[in-house]
Amino acid sequence: MPAGNPIADSLLGAGTPTNAFFGQFGSAISKNPGIIVAQIVNIVLGFIGITFVVLVTYAGFMYLTAGGEEDKTKKALLLLSQAVIGLIITLAAWSISYFIVISISGAVTGPVPTGG
Repeated sequence: MPAGNPIADSLLGAGTPTNAFFGQFGSAISKNPGIIVAQIVNIVLGFIGITFVVLVTYAGFMYLTAGGEEDKTKKALLLLSQAVIGLIITLAAWSISYFIVISISGAVTGPVPTGG
């Protein structure tokens, strides 16, 4: 029987499936390259989402503190539009790559159930 995670065993009791409590980070690193890539993509998308929120907040702050100055207002609106365009490009790239991965895996392993 393989040894479990000693920290999780001490907190949750020996024999408790660690992955049920801690998700993808609680157990040993997966050896499946597809899962590794999916986890990396999810982490990167999380950072991109955080960056988008920060940029939109900053652009809104710039717009509110522009004081009616046309240059500052234009700069804030430009930053806001660039952030939205970046988010659209990121989501489009993710959806295209997701479609390709699902199509390839479906061709290799059979169709993916749709739940309907």
